[in-house]
Amino acid sequence: MSFYFRSEEMQLVQLLIKQETAYPLIKSLGQLSAIQFLDLNAGKPNILRDYHNDVKKFDKLERTVRKFEAVTIGLPEPPKDANYLLQSEDNDNIENGSIDAIEEEILENSIKLNDLVENEQNLKRRWFELIEFQHNLETVKKYLKDKAFNQDKNSNSSSSSGSGSDSTSSELNANKLNSDEDLIELDEFKKDKTNNDKEQSTKIDQKKIEAIDSTNIYDQYLKFSIVTGTISTESRGRVEKLLWRGTKGNAYVSFWDITDPIYNPVKKQNEFRTVFVVYYSGDFLRNRITKIVESFNAKVFNVASTDEERKEQLDDVKTQLSDLKTTLSQTKVFMNKFQKFLQVRIIPWYRRILIEKATYHTLNMLSKDSNKQYLVAKGWVRLSKLESFREVINGDEDEFGENGTILNTLDNEEGLIEPTYIDCKEYQESTQKLVSSFFIPKYREINPAPIMLVTFPFLFSVMFSDLGHGILLTLFALFLFKTYDAYKVSHLHSLIQMFYDARHLILTMGISSCFIGIMYNEFFAAPMHLFNSCWEPDKNSTLSYNLRYEHCTYPFGVDPEWANKSNWLIFFNSFKMKNAVVFGFFQVTLGMIIALINCIYKKKYLEIFFDVIPRIIVLFASTGYMCFLIIYKWGIDWSTRKGQEGGIKIITTLIDLAFGFGKVDDDSAFFYNQESLQKTLVAFIFIGIIVLWFALPIIKFFQMRRKNKLYTLGEIEYEDFEKFKSKYTGFTDLFVNQSIIAMEFALGILSNTASYTRLWALSLSHSELSAIFWDKLIMYPLSTNVPGFLVITFFFWVGFTLFVLMMSEGLSAFLHTLRLHWIEFFSKFVDDENGIEFRPFSFKLSFQNNSEFEDEI
Repeated sequence: MSFYFRSEEMQLVQLLIKQETAYPLIKSLGQLSAIQFLDLNAGKPNILRDYHNDVKKFDKLERTVRKFEAVTIGLPEPPKDANYLLQSEDNDNIENGSIDAIEEEILENSIKLNDLVENEQNLKRRWFELIEFQHNLETVKKYLKDKAFNQDKNSNSSSSSGSGSDSTSSELNANKLNSDEDLIELDEFKKDKTNNDKEQSTKIDQKKIEAIDSTNIYDQYLKFSIVTGTISTESRGRVEKLLWRGTKGNAYVSFWDITDPIYNPVKKQNEFRTVFVVYYSGDFLRNRITKIVESFNAKVFNVASTDEERKEQLDDVKTQLSDLKTTLSQTKVFMNKFQKFLQVRIIPWYRRILIEKATYHTLNMLSKDSNKQYLVAKGWVRLSKLESFREVINGDEDEFGENGTILNTLDNEEGLIEPTYIDCKEYQESTQKLVSSFFIPKYREINPAPIMLVTFPFLFSVMFSDLGHGILLTLFALFLFKTYDAYKVSHLHSLIQMFYDARHLILTMGISSCFIGIMYNEFFAAPMHLFNSCWEPDKNSTLSYNLRYEHCTYPFGVDPEWANKSNWLIFFNSFKMKNAVVFGFFQVTLGMIIALINCIYKKKYLEIFFDVIPRIIVLFASTGYMCFLIIYKWGIDWSTRKGQEGGIKIITTLIDLAFGFGKVDDDSAFFYNQESLQKTLVAFIFIGIIVLWFALPIIKFFQMRRKNKLYTLGEIEYEDFEKFKSKYTGFTDLFVNQSIIAMEFALGILSNTASYTRLWALSLSHSELSAIFWDKLIMYPLSTNVPGFLVITFFFWVGFTLFVLMMSEGLSAFLHTLRLHWIEFFSKFVDDENGIEFRPFSFKLSFQNNSEFEDEI
């Protein structure tokens, strides 16, 4: 049981290992998971450590295996233990074979994978280009035929035609040239023609120039060529504008969108492409047009000038596509087989690499003795594992050498911080993670996680106080238990995994909510008549109730007839608020008790008598007395006390305690001799604050003076004096620090009491929301007698219950419960110093999180 509430005891050990046996010994210790090695080369750069190159080699192999893992994404998941898919001989070679052979095999498969990937990318890139070329040929062929750009049509006069593999000369009809999209502006041509005539001193009538037939102008001066290709559909508008500006209007471009998207292997996504054809005249424009379209990642194709040649090109492209499709299909099949081959070897390879990497990383933490014959190792070993550790060290002489390894147990004379190891059971994991998120308990201190197994669900249920909602939460927890086995072999989202990990905590939260729901007598906000009520309606008044018999008491929880009284909200407010304060006091007291036990174990007697005990006295004299009055008031039948039939307000008594120094009027006294008790409590509060404020600084100041005197007389050594002096910061610093602690504690008594009232506030809000949904969506439709209305509102009620009350309110109650533990509870025994988690050298931990073994360069 001591391991349950405290961390396990540790033993500091030293190992002297022969260099030739260091590797197999460290590897055996990694399987034992018993020792946490200390880095004896902490100030030494990694590059200067003996096994730095080995760690880097396995880093490279690990990255290679991760690359294998990346290319197998999308394949069906292999069984969790993929080793059985290998032949037994192959498996033995990976698990126990030579690491050099494994390295060679991994690198060979890496080269093979790179070749396959590169070949597949080249084939896909070629397929992409051919598909675009095919669309380009089909579009240009169709356009030239439909628009009659052939040289034997629409010719009014003889014209010469140039031919080439990437251009075509043609004549335009008059209607096309006279449109708003002329390729050559006729006005500029007329102007140039007029100027030339003037230079030759030949006067031509302006009307004759205007009457020049446009087809004759193109026949004499222009030979049109084209640049064609494909471009991204998104870029067509910018290309058109830039071509117009870049050619000063001397080019005309047409676009035809390709209907289906085409997979782009460079961008690794589907892309919509557009075929473009640019018409121009003059070879000097071709380079400019080509540069413009290529700046938008366009692909320019060489299209033949005649229909026959284009048809031959199209047939050739289709043939190449057919052959390429077959090649791609075969490549995909071969790639899939190779991926499956890699997939079943990734886990064994990965395990072996991590084992080797962790082993050499640990060897880098060892130092050499003065004679450089032994490697020296130090570390912490769990006391329960010490015998097993000895057996491994002194085990097989054939494996570790004739002289074996020397094991020495050491005392912690250097003041090293002992690591904390907590034997965490499965049902404790959820609360232990909540504790570890806030702090790590120091060595041999009380671990609050087992206590939270009770306090966390209980405080949650006080805020989530409804039997119906508690049943739903319990059923959800049972569902998590039922499906847990299926969850373990599947990969789920981290949020879903969090619910499965907390299934034990959720179950206890649901059961506690059911208990508090019965105590508050709420089932989806409706009162439950589990027992006979002690109240019955008055026959003479519809608003009054009478006791069924004298001194009647409802067996358990709140009497259901309270829900029918006009003052039920006032009653529940007072009842839940006082409950919250009492629960908070008990939890804060528990935190103070933990602080006291920790100090007793560490033998910190000054802190016990001048810090912890004064805190407990002040807490009990203030908040404890208030809780005592609350419980005492509940047990009094005020109808039997003359002059006090309505009861005494506790707030009045507390105000008199604080500002009247304990003075009590006879009419407001709860019990006999109350004033004497309250004056005693005020004295205890005053003395406790004074002791907490001044005692420790004064005592430590005189301790320092005494140490100085003993050191001057030579009665203590220099090392002991310096060690003590390093912890002393001067009287002023001690006093200021202790003043802050005392004031924080005094104010914390008030703030803690106010903070725990959230138990009342959230419980009341949860109850009110539930009551509103029940009255408006269930009870009101029943009173209307409208057919089908209840069916509709019932589904709304289910939705609001699940999403608002269960999820939203449940999450709010969980976070507030977590806050009460982290701040109000933990602050009573957690100081600024944090413990160190025990992380042994373990291959199992390396498989879970290998980032800690990364080589820092």
